[in-house]
Amino acid sequence: MSLFPRRSAPAPLSRRRFLTLAGGAAASIPILAACGAPGSGSGGSFGQPDVAPPGEFAGRTNVVFWSGWSGTNGEVLSNIVQRFNESQSDIYVETQVFQGYDGLTEKLSAGLQARQIPDVAIFSDVSWNKFFLAGQLEPFSSYFTDTWNAGTYHDRLFAEGVVRDEPYWLPFGRSTPLFYYNKEIFAQAGLPDRAPETWDEFRDWGKQITGRDYRGNKLMMRAYTGSDDWYFQGMLWNYSGAISDGLDVTVDSAQA
Repeated sequence: MSLFPRRSAPAPLSRRRFLTLAGGAAASIPILAACGAPGSGSGGSFGQPDVAPPGEFAGRTNVVFWSGWSGTNGEVLSNIVQRFNESQSDIYVETQVFQGYDGLTEKLSAGLQARQIPDVAIFSDVSWNKFFLAGQLEPFSSYFTDTWNAGTYHDRLFAEGVVRDEPYWLPFGRSTPLFYYNKEIFAQAGLPDRAPETWDEFRDWGKQITGRDYRGNKLMMRAYTGSDDWYFQGMLWNYSGAISDGLDVTVDSAQA
């Protein structure tokens, strides 16, 4: 979850109260950085995307929240936002949904060009960094209070959003990659009743499984795709190594 600061309206209150509720439910959330007035698109200022609050929420400070979540996750998030909107009378949060993380990232890139950006957005944990490097994210530290701060979150998850001692995103929802296998499928393919023990086995067994029919579905064993850095990263951690430490590359260290 990231923040994008822009204007002098009482946005800090909205972000703080909304993020406290949202963070308690669970994806990274940053705040977007710029300065200007709502709806302004001239000069160096950034405007807020159009907001259409229902009548019962009219007259409040509007906060635009961009998400790529749909389905069950989207319903849960929508309920969190609705609960927040109904819990107080100062802030109205409108969730604007796009086609997954990629769709949100593309929309945000276009929004920066058009100078129309949200207050808060949910990023994939691998897509926020380009906005950080472009100077478009604001640290959360100035929004923390005695009751909502780094201690609100799990230490390890919070640390992932800290760069040069400043928190630029907060943990919101975390994926946990695990290996699991279907014993029936393995038996049909003539494979041992166990998980592969080496990457060679993983590759070779995947070839034996891929293309088989199982309950009307064509099987595919996931491997060697763009997100396989998760598995590689896990192996480095097993040996006390890491791909990076903040912005310092450590994949060439002795541990890695």
